[in-house]
Amino acid sequence: METNCSYFRIPRGKWFLLMVLAVQYIYPQSWLQKADMPFKRNMAVAFTANNKQYVAGGIGPSGNSYVDLWEYDKTLDAWSQKADLPGSDKGCRNGIAFSYNGKAYVGLGLGASGAYKSELWEYDPAGDAWTQKASLPAQGREGSACFVINNKAYIIGGAAVSRFAEVWEYDITGDAWTLKGNYPVGPIISPVAFSINNKGYVTCGYPANNVTTLTYEYDPPANQWTLKTPFIGAARQELIAFVLNNIAYCGLGRGYTFSNFYNDMYSYDPVTDSWIQEANFPGAARPSAIAVADGARAYVGSGSSGGDCYGDFYEYTPANITSIKTKAQHPAYACYPVPSSGDIYLENLEMQKPVYYKMHDLRGNLVAGGKLPENRTIQTGVLPGGNYILSVIVGDEVIRRNIILQK
Repeated sequence: METNCSYFRIPRGKWFLLMVLAVQYIYPQSWLQKADMPFKRNMAVAFTANNKQYVAGGIGPSGNSYVDLWEYDKTLDAWSQKADLPGSDKGCRNGIAFSYNGKAYVGLGLGASGAYKSELWEYDPAGDAWTQKASLPAQGREGSACFVINNKAYIIGGAAVSRFAEVWEYDITGDAWTLKGNYPVGPIISPVAFSINNKGYVTCGYPANNVTTLTYEYDPPANQWTLKTPFIGAARQELIAFVLNNIAYCGLGRGYTFSNFYNDMYSYDPVTDSWIQEANFPGAARPSAIAVADGARAYVGSGSSGGDCYGDFYEYTPANITSIKTKAQHPAYACYPVPSSGDIYLENLEMQKPVYYKMHDLRGNLVAGGKLPENRTIQTGVLPGGNYILSVIVGDEVIRRNIILQK
């Protein structure tokens, strides 16, 4: 989107305009609808392996359970069916899926018979073949969250007759399970999890009494959980998460009841421990969708909003940015004064390429943005005092900083 002015949002929804001579551009996020899945599905699992995306299992519009596996080729924008997921109880609803070293792992969930599954299967895309691995040495379950760090997968929570708080570590190369303790929120179903820079993160979900926004970081060597900034959207469960360029994106899902469905999206930066609201998912609001990423872009689809299941499929590219570098990778870039009572100056920032900026408040609202002037100064006169997140966009890089305004 092009505009002839920088803008600042001030209280009560009014807008203050600062006219500038240059044409300026605020980087948009991009959602692009792709070829529909050849099926409609809810509570499926998904993974990326060898640069292809896969969707497996789930339930259809009639409530029937499925074990089919479908491969998406983004180059061709086309789907092809692969070998069915095996197992003793045909069907895989609300299970887990993760990838490691070119192979994928699918398991747990609810079978077609209504039994809670503990099986785990390895999928080799090269041979289109499944191999059974060691089962979870505990009660089968659905609605668990999982993330992968190095050669270990971590499975959090889930439910059978009742909810679980357990955290299980699966050694992928050793094919062995270890109980690592309990998730600090307690028994929980349908949270979402992701990993960035050798740390795991779990947010939202449905613990004992109601849905939550609590977010925790997990350090595997210390086997320690640390409370982080809560998710800034409405409390929810059955949401999605994916990671692009060391930034996590979470959204969709539903609230406590089956009537509160969401299509909003939020990004989380572990460097600044901050959430920002992003462009909404363009499809219908829904829980139990699937989401997978391939490093540069992500794919989201399926799910249900209480009626029919969905088979639409969307590609997401964040802000047209191909890489996001953290503060540690940009030691020369600085902004001052911080705290500031007025304007902010950006120091040691290369200006050979156009530089753009965005400022968000801690609720994730975009409050300022535009092209950075040649004097590298961001005017903050109309913004109230408080904490803000400054995103500076240089070419194909985004750098975030915490900003404090004292007024």
